[in-house]
Amino acid sequence: MTDRTDQISASQAISPAILTTKFYRPPVSADLEPRTELVARLERHRRRALTLITAPTGYGKSTLVSMWLDASEAHGCWISLDEEDDDPRTFLAYVVAAIQSAFPDIPLHVQTFLEASVFPPPSTVARTLLNDLAQLPRRLLLALDDLHVIRSQAVYDILAELLRHPSPTLHLVLISRRDPPLPLPSLRAHNQITEIRTRDLRFSSADTAGLLTKLLNREIDSATAAAWTERTEGWVTALNLAAIALRQRDQDDQHPDDGPVDSRHLQEYLLAEVMNRLDPILREWLLAIAWLDRFCPELCTAVCQPDSAAAPADLTGEAFIQRLQDDNLFVIPLDSENHWFRLHDLFRELLQTWGRKRGNDDEIAALHRRAGVWFARQDLPDEAIRYLVLAGDIAEAEKVVLHHRYALMNSEEWIRLERWLHQFPDNVVTSSAMLTNTVAFICMHVGQPQKVNPACLHAEQLLAGQGPKPGEYNALMGEVLTLKALLAIGVGDPATLDVSTQRALQLLPADALLVRSLVYGAVAAGLQMRGRFADGCRLLEETMDEPQWTSRIQTQIMVYLCLISFMQGDLMTTQAWAERVARIAERLHLAEPLCIARHFLGVVHYLRDEFGAAEPYLAALVENYVGAGQSHMSMGAFALALFYDSLGDSKRADAVIERLGAYLQAAGNAFASEMVEAFTVELALRRGNLGAARRKRIGIDFDSRLPIWYFYLPQLTPIKLLLAEGTPEALGVARAALNEFEERMRRMNRNLARMDGLALLALVCDAQGDSDCADANLTQALLLAQSAALVRPFVDLGPPMAVLLQRQRDRSDANAETMDAFVERILSAFPASAPAQAEQALTPGHGVQTASVATQPLEPLTAREVQIMQLLTTHLAPKEIAARHVVSVSTVRSQIKSIYRKLGVHNRNEAIRRSRELNIV
Repeated sequence: MTDRTDQISASQAISPAILTTKFYRPPVSADLEPRTELVARLERHRRRALTLITAPTGYGKSTLVSMWLDASEAHGCWISLDEEDDDPRTFLAYVVAAIQSAFPDIPLHVQTFLEASVFPPPSTVARTLLNDLAQLPRRLLLALDDLHVIRSQAVYDILAELLRHPSPTLHLVLISRRDPPLPLPSLRAHNQITEIRTRDLRFSSADTAGLLTKLLNREIDSATAAAWTERTEGWVTALNLAAIALRQRDQDDQHPDDGPVDSRHLQEYLLAEVMNRLDPILREWLLAIAWLDRFCPELCTAVCQPDSAAAPADLTGEAFIQRLQDDNLFVIPLDSENHWFRLHDLFRELLQTWGRKRGNDDEIAALHRRAGVWFARQDLPDEAIRYLVLAGDIAEAEKVVLHHRYALMNSEEWIRLERWLHQFPDNVVTSSAMLTNTVAFICMHVGQPQKVNPACLHAEQLLAGQGPKPGEYNALMGEVLTLKALLAIGVGDPATLDVSTQRALQLLPADALLVRSLVYGAVAAGLQMRGRFADGCRLLEETMDEPQWTSRIQTQIMVYLCLISFMQGDLMTTQAWAERVARIAERLHLAEPLCIARHFLGVVHYLRDEFGAAEPYLAALVENYVGAGQSHMSMGAFALALFYDSLGDSKRADAVIERLGAYLQAAGNAFASEMVEAFTVELALRRGNLGAARRKRIGIDFDSRLPIWYFYLPQLTPIKLLLAEGTPEALGVARAALNEFEERMRRMNRNLARMDGLALLALVCDAQGDSDCADANLTQALLLAQSAALVRPFVDLGPPMAVLLQRQRDRSDANAETMDAFVERILSAFPASAPAQAEQALTPGHGVQTASVATQPLEPLTAREVQIMQLLTTHLAPKEIAARHVVSVSTVRSQIKSIYRKLGVHNRNEAIRRSRELNIV
């Protein structure tokens, strides 16, 4: 295998699709009336946290802010929001892109949230963004235009959090038709908001005179200006419409002071004045593009000239847009190249109203369809799908999804795919095998396996009803078989897995890179389940070096190697691949693989009782949930909580679990939340609190997670509860359940789960008085754990396990002698008082008592004891320490006991912590 993947450039990482025209603010042209006083007022207060500009459409809100950004000394950036941004992830993507456009050299950690399978709560997003903003070298004005189109409460919660703890480098400028649901009273009380309302934006008579003079190219007297100001109520768009209408009239015929008195109908009147005097073809084109969110010359031609032979030769898209600009017909450029444009919102709404009155739904649908077809040909699928669905052309919209779908899946742009699905009516999604398959893969990615199987079965039924078709049918059936194979891994069904993967590889097209990589991962898992772990590793290593893979998918194949080696119980291999994944993921900014790698590295070190090595990985995972799937983030938090609990810091352990639970609840992930509830029962049992465990277990489904590659197995928690009950009936049920569990894990070749089950079975057998069976099961568990040097699975079972291990150590047969060092290492990790506590450890209300640091004066350690203490911070067992110092094991044990006594501790972990506090090591 080569190291080609280690040489991948970070520039290959895929970024989400961003419409750059949304960052272009309205230009400030010479014929606009300057709002000098308002701009000065805004600039004077830019040290506040927020500027809020609210008024109905057409009052010049956006133009005012654009004038301010032109004049301000601060750095400004702009986002024009629309309905597509009504999602916290999409909203954040645009905020990140806008900030990066202003400060491209500043790394933004909040960007990793965009790849999170479960989007974090608003408080987490805001806190991370605030930390990022602290790096900015100077103040930034971030203008969010048309905020009223956003209805997602999560977006407003992010903004509220940003305003609750204002950054000294950020000034938010919110432009809206109505007040947003933000803590405005609090901001007013703390003098942190500047508000511009309709009354502030209304033109005065002097403003009106200046504007009309510029637009009509002649002086306007004060009386005329006052009359028009009164009639329009200072409404700038109405004044612009009036000026255009007046300019189109014969000046000798009518005077500027003519006009309707009833302002309620002013806009309709003025629009009619403008539209009726336009060239008929120009008018038709204008009514057509009113249905477009944005347009360019080529799109105008495609939409407005479906039959170019019948159209006037001199009216092209370029000529049309030039006419709009020449006539000041409310056209706003969206880029510096003057290629993309949009109509002013109010003007567009008036045109659409006009168009509905004189047109019909079929004509509007035809316009949408032509726009959708044009966007599809330009490889702009987001807009193509939107317009085609609006046109009712579902079949063509599905073709666009199908054409681009594998590209998005290969780059794992699941959120964008999900947005596409939301464009379609629900009944369309459920009647399409392709869209249903897409739903299944999205559910698999975000950690909702309970939804994958129903979607998979439904897609298979749809395909069966359609009958075999070349191309598309084969690809979709290949996807169904891939999903079946992945589900077969969970239930330990290698036969189904083999059949599904073989057929899937024959059917899937070459460009289905991600799906094909999943198949190879499933094949490798099947080999591992059949006892051919080395063959599975070899397959993935050889596959990974094939040239077709992207860097992202190569990294994912390495993740598969982590998964199957963890299933095998070969944690050395797991660690090696996880370290490599972490290295590449950090360089490529791949959030999810990085979190998976941290999870495996933290858990591996935890299981080996290497807390110093485990804590940095687990703490990083818990502090940055972003990118981690629900299972990996939960398992990392569980390991960290157990780590803190073993050190006697139960408050810190509880805080980790409470934070995880709050995060999952805020994310609306009930499936993962149930795993947390199961773990709280486990934690209560480990602390000896049987009463709490009984109360917490009510209503929990401990089988919600199949034992695949997770170190905490919720299926064993209710069995531990039965062991704690200790009645003959409870022990009998526990033994039967464990025998069934052992057989199932043996068939799956799930060695770590087998080890956990066998160790627990040894305790149950011993509690029943069957010591021979207890010793036999413990021996099997130790044999499975020895090669990986697993310590915590035994220590976490408490003092009764220490008694069994001491009995194991004292046995004289050859097998016990070969694993003596391993058993010694496990025993050294128990509290010194563990054997004495064994009788009461599982009695209600009597948990294992953790040691407290001694308060009496410290008796100094000898030079030899300091050397022994330094070795205790490593993974060495007493026998290995004795070999290094050429002394007997009993001598080392005596020295360890002396160290414990002098430090006032009871076990190795407490000794390490205390010696570090005292700077001994």
